[in-house]
Amino acid sequence: MVAFFSFLSGYILSQFFRSFLAVIAPELGHELGLDPQALAALQTAWILGFIVMQFPVGWALDAWGPRRTVPVTMIAAVIGALLFANAQSGFTLQIALALIGIGCSAIYMGAVYVFGRIYPPQRFALLCSWLIGIGSAGNLIAASPLALATSVIGWRGAILVMALVTALVALLLALIIRNPPRVTTARAEGLIDGLKIILSIRALWPLLPLATISYAVIIAERGLWAGPFLSDVYGLTPVDRGFILLIMATAMSIGALIYGPLDRVFGGYKWISVIGTALSAAG
Repeated sequence: MVAFFSFLSGYILSQFFRSFLAVIAPELGHELGLDPQALAALQTAWILGFIVMQFPVGWALDAWGPRRTVPVTMIAAVIGALLFANAQSGFTLQIALALIGIGCSAIYMGAVYVFGRIYPPQRFALLCSWLIGIGSAGNLIAASPLALATSVIGWRGAILVMALVTALVALLLALIIRNPPRVTTARAEGLIDGLKIILSIRALWPLLPLATISYAVIIAERGLWAGPFLSDVYGLTPVDRGFILLIMATAMSIGALIYGPLDRVFGGYKWISVIGTALSAAG
């Protein structure tokens, strides 16, 4: 389980960085003069940095292994966090968040890669569920704790602390993670070849729009707009906003923890996905 807890520390950071803007967005807007369009561009920068790297990360995991891929990409997150903490303009914040997105891009996929290679298949779903559920503690940290830290040392100081933590976690992963045994193939596959293989899996096609739409709601609300909404409409302080976001993050963590074991109850993930999507739509 050493590999699990090592990746867990990185995934907690990844969850923090994809949701921390919701707490400090009003302060960013006031201090740097950012309008709603500029704030939206910040979240977009993180998402683009994260998404664009997924295919290169998949190739790098096969070519170099997680021991090199994950810590090296996390260096970008460290640089991005340092840049964010010292930013004086919206454009600099965009660059910083794009770097953070790049730095977080290999953490989850690296964990899945290792879990699939070194643990029994029957434990794969459970481990991924635990990783997402416990790793959602990053969302919790990016709620009330971040709000409290911001009220004491400011948002710049809080992000500087997270930059240091990210550097330490990257070092931890570099020292602890070992590459699993490689699966030999008839020939080496390049990035384009790997992409073609993925797109040829027809079972993924109906899942792509579902994942895209459902995650868009979460990343938009929890990742950014919930904070400004609570500030502008209800006049809540950062600490009060953080408490409400903490409730949402807690619900996300609980859901992630219980979804994995439920596949044995329902005999698969189809109805779990249907019920979960329906609950999100109702909310």
